[in-house]
Amino acid sequence: METKGAAHKALVDSIVILWEIAAIPFAIALHKSIKNRGKLIDKLGPISIILAAIFNLILTLFFPLDPEIVTGSTSTPGTTMHITLVTIIVPLTLLGPLALWRRLKHDNRWRRYDKYSLVTFAAMLAFGIGNAFVIGGPYAGIVERLTLAIAMQWNLVMAVKLICTLSNQTEDEERQTPQVNV
Repeated sequence: METKGAAHKALVDSIVILWEIAAIPFAIALHKSIKNRGKLIDKLGPISIILAAIFNLILTLFFPLDPEIVTGSTSTPGTTMHITLVTIIVPLTLLGPLALWRRLKHDNRWRRYDKYSLVTFAAMLAFGIGNAFVIGGPYAGIVERLTLAIAMQWNLVMAVKLICTLSNQTEDEERQTPQVNV
């Protein structure tokens, strides 16, 4: 997706950069919105989302995929860094929904999203493992994109739920605040 010289690379890079920048305040708002049980693991999901976003920004901006990787060549420093960063990004991306799974279960406003997060984690893991079997083959690109699409749709669904939750919270606070007529 981020291969040097790829068609529409500038457009795709722009979308990825905006997406990853937006992931940082999203993770912070998600952390503040979901019931915090005061456990260290409660911070793990949002932290992993933020770190994955930062590493994805570095990957996109400085280490796009060299076309030679399709042939199995990892001789360039750029390709080596790309592979290294992906090796860091993948577990962080998987950890976001998995770490939030238990936390969501304990918040009545988010309860149904715990199973959704667990299913999303399982789907990302399955497609991620599938990537290992198609590297360098004709289906590598589509399997990679499906894996990314699963992660991105989780972010999108959770962001929409977050907006609805915060909107309802604001409305509830406005109803509880007494109006003073001057």
